[in-house]
Amino acid sequence: MATEESYLQRMSDEIHPARSRAVRTDKQGGGAARSFPILQALRRMLPPVIAFIVFVGGWEIIVKLMGVPPYILPKPSDIIAARGRECTRPVGIRDYDHQRSGARVPA
Repeated sequence: MATEESYLQRMSDEIHPARSRAVRTDKQGGGAARSFPILQALRRMLPPVIAFIVFVGGWEIIVKLMGVPPYILPKPSDIIAARGRECTRPVGIRDYDHQRSGARVPA
């Protein structure tokens, strides 16, 4: 019986080996991120915003340089201009409900 328990213990250790936990340390050293939560949020949000700007800018430049027709791939600036021309106010759920029912939307 004792050998069976020691065998099961060894099997358990092989399947789930004990791991030492890493000690969490403050990367800034002074705790600056804790005292300024806005800076912490900015640090977290800035990379995706920069990536979006680079993506849209690259899209604009590539379409312009390659001379792609707008009906195949419009430039982001064309999309924004069309949105401004065709929609005088934002489209919302209220507008969608009125369009389905056939009622007129008050201005």
